[in-house]
Amino acid sequence: MAMSPSDEATFRSLHSVTFHAVARYCLRRLPADIAHDAVADVYLVAWRRIDDAPASDEALAWLYGVARNVIRNANRSGRRSERLQARLTAHRPAHEPGPEPLVVRRDEDERLLRALDTLRETDREIVSLRAFEELTFAQIGCAVGCSPEAAKKRFARAARRLRSSIGVTGVTVNALPRATEQGDER
Repeated sequence: MAMSPSDEATFRSLHSVTFHAVARYCLRRLPADIAHDAVADVYLVAWRRIDDAPASDEALAWLYGVARNVIRNANRSGRRSERLQARLTAHRPAHEPGPEPLVVRRDEDERLLRALDTLRETDREIVSLRAFEELTFAQIGCAVGCSPEAAKKRFARAARRLRSSIGVTGVTVNALPRATEQGDER
């Protein structure tokens, strides 16, 4: 964003006169790593809105107002991050699995992918929409252009073929619920 020489001089003057006060303001209200980013955001806003900046002693107060908004945004972002972290922590297993379950799971996944490749493209899509995207049969029907009942029947046939293909090797397919199990009508 190009700035006129006079606006650039105004910004440089504003920055040099107010930087330490704005930095202290942010550091009193935020952890240091976040406060430094907040200061940068304050001056980014000042750069973009240099025409709105008062030219007098009110410039620092104006920047405090900008900093207040930036700090509120940072706090909201921090709260969202904490809630997400709490949800992720709640879903973590009590202990990390060793390499053996991971190797077995990888082998099962490869077998499932090979079995999926044997299906027709539309059937593969129906199975994927149901198992991975967790769509209802009505939603699947809408996505692939058939009735919900047809989607349910096609899913049942494709899942049966997958189970029989994978079942020969003893691998269970937990990702593929039976079409007649509870939850079909969701």
